[in-house]
Amino acid sequence: MLSETSIELRSAKASLTMRLVKWIMSRKTPVFPHDAGDFAAYMASRKLPNDAPMPSQV
Repeated sequence: MLSETSIELRSAKASLTMRLVKWIMSRKTPVFPHDAGDFAAYMASRKLPNDAPMPSQV
């Protein structure tokens, strides 16, 4: 039960695990370009996957 003297159990600071994940992700090469023009060029030049085959009639 909360009372007027209860303390906040959460911290405004991110957990150590989350800070570690953020640091690791900042060191990796981004999957997609961050600029809208570069992203559009990347999407236009990518190789599209093959279409899935149609199932045969049973």
